[in-house]
Parts: sequence; structure tokens; C-alpha cells
Amino acid sequence: MTVTLVTTTAELLPHLEKWDDLARHTIEPNVFYESWLYLPALEHYSDQGEKRPITALVWNGEQLIGLVPLQNSRHYRGIPYTHLRSWEYLHCYLSTPLVRRGFEEAFFENFFEWLDRQSAEINLIEFRSQNCSGEFHKALQKWCLTTKRNCELTSSHSRALLETGLDTETYLRTAISGKRRKEFKRQSNRLSELGRVSTRVIDSPHDCEEWISNFLALERSGWKGSAGALDLTESGREFFKSIVRAGLKRGQLNMLALELDGRLLAMQINLFSGRGSFSFKIAYDQEFSKFSPGVLIELKNLESVLSNQNLGWMDSCAAPDHPMINGLWSARRKIGNLVVARRGRLAGLAVQIIGGAHRMLQICRGGNRDQRGYCEAA
Repeated sequence: MTVTLVTTTAELLPHLEKWDDLARHTIEPNVFYESWLYLPALEHYSDQGEKRPITALVWNGEQLIGLVPLQNSRHYRGIPYTHLRSWEYLHCYLSTPLVRRGFEEAFFENFFEWLDRQSAEINLIEFRSQNCSGEFHKALQKWCLTTKRNCELTSSHSRALLETGLDTETYLRTAISGKRRKEFKRQSNRLSELGRVSTRVIDSPHDCEEWISNFLALERSGWKGSAGALDLTESGREFFKSIVRAGLKRGQLNMLALELDGRLLAMQINLFSGRGSFSFKIAYDQEFSKFSPGVLIELKNLESVLSNQNLGWMDSCAAPDHPMINGLWSARRKIGNLVVARRGRLAGLAVQIIGGAHRMLQICRGGNRDQRGYCEAA
């Protein structure tokens, strides 16, 4: 068992085949750490932040059993404190490491043995943006409890999740009030009075360059044009172009388009990994905002996901209190940050203090008083 560290795309390329195999057999899908998203992110976003990210590869002989993107940080929540944390590049909405199914214990033993050998000033690692009901989170908590290694859930929030299992009609009837369904129907009918409304799914590389340009232009024309649009920077544009080309080629990305007589009103980008999926980006034409094109394309997307028997869920990747998506998707996914101590009494104490201080801060700010920050076995 070994752990190797790499910092550049060139160093990762020789491991591409084994990396993709790991992603297909991971205990929990995370498309944001798969090669086709991660390599463009490393190329275009790695110089942003305190330190250049490193990628820890965990091996069992010649078999890759784990991949953990990390960043060395000298500050923890504004406090000077050197530690390791998950690398979250721009537009990364989940930071779950890739761990090969059946090798969970071997991964944890070797990864944390490596951590314990690091500089004495690094007392903890923070796994950020974890799915708190996911397999990785549960396995890590169980392993920490078994090995008596301190870990703390320091913060958490919920975000909208779409779970399959119901047909569209039943889902809409149970998740959305009759009054709101009637309003959506009214808006759709009013839009139809202006011309032919159609929806198309782009899931092949054919004409993808045109659709890439269409999405960037649509996003730039809306409110995001001054607040986080991909097209605002060259890095954002090139990152987006790379992942759309690669995702369509691999069959792990699609683009939904809502049109009125051929005029583009809204677009949505979805990412896929195994039976999981992620709603990545959405943009709409604000000139038609009174018809709620963003909602209408989300309803089309909802129908598409619920009818896909190969999918189990879609993560909204949205803000915790997103007014639109929270009103359409009834399930929630708890996303949290988990800090784990290296061996040693001082490290364990630091983790306990950090966890306790953050929970008190949450309470003072009126946060969720039911948050539990201790390590609880699944």
C-alpha cells in the first residue's frame, strides 16, 4: 500500500485509465473528481487560492483504490491554523473523495498513516462539502469510531435533492401544491400563445460548439452576467468548453434547451455518474421572465429524470435556501464539513475545540440547534 502525491495534469495523465476505472467502482459517485472535470479544473483554476492543490493517489499494488484532491491551508475559518482540506475548485459542488468499493478500510488505514507522517504543524484534515448520508461519510465516521480517532462534523446545511421512484404525475401531485401547478400551467399556456414551444435534449457531440456558445451567451445576458457567469473569465470559458466536449463524448453530460419558435429561452446542464446525477448550471432569457422559463425547463428536467430508470437521484447543487428549486424538489441532502485529527492528543483536542466553537457560533447566529458535531457511527 502506498500514497503518491501529484500536482500537475501531466503527472496525472499516465493514471487516466486506472482513474476512470476507480470512478466506475467508487463507493459514492462524485462527478466533480472524475478525470474529465478534474483535469480541466486543475488546468484553469489551480492557481486560485492559498496553495496549489495536490492530488493524493492511494494504491493497493498496481490498483488505484483512492483519489483525494487536497490543499494546504494556513487559515481555518479566518483563524491562523495550518491544516489540509479538500480542494474545492470553482464550480465544484461536492468534495467526496473517490474510494474503491470493497477497499474502504485499506484506504482509510493507508491515507491516515500517510497523514500522520506529515509535518507536525498539520494536525487535521477537513473533508469539505460531504454528503452526510453518503457511503463515504458513513464509512469514515465508522472507521474513526473504531480506531478512536477524533472527528467532528463542524457545519452542515441542506440542499434540494430529486429522488426517483415516482412517475411525473404522482410526484408533481405530492410535491407541489395544486395552486402552484395551476400557475405553472397558466404560464406555459401563455407562452404557447406566442408561438411553438419545444424542448430538445443535446446529448451527443454533434453541434456542441454552437450549443456551448448559446449557453454562455444566455448566461451572460442574465443576472449572472455580473455575478459568477462562466463567460466572465477566460478560465471559466475554457473550463466549460472542455467539460461539455468531454462529457458529451463520454455520455455523462446533457444539455436541455427550451425554445420558442426556435428562439432559445432557457438551458440546463446536467452531469451523470453511475446512478447519480447533478444539476450543474441553468440559464434563461430574462426578457421572458414573466413566463418563468427557468421553472418551465426545470419541470421538463424533472420529467426527464423521473422517467430515466438508470438514475436514482439528482443533486441540485443549489444554495441551501434556493427559492425556485426548493419549491419543486421535495427531498433534501445534508451537506457538511467533517474534520479528522491525525494521531496525537494535541490533534484530537484541536478537533474537539474547533467542532465545539463552530457549533456555538452556529447557535449564536441562529443556526440549526439540532446539528450534532460528534463522530456518530452509521
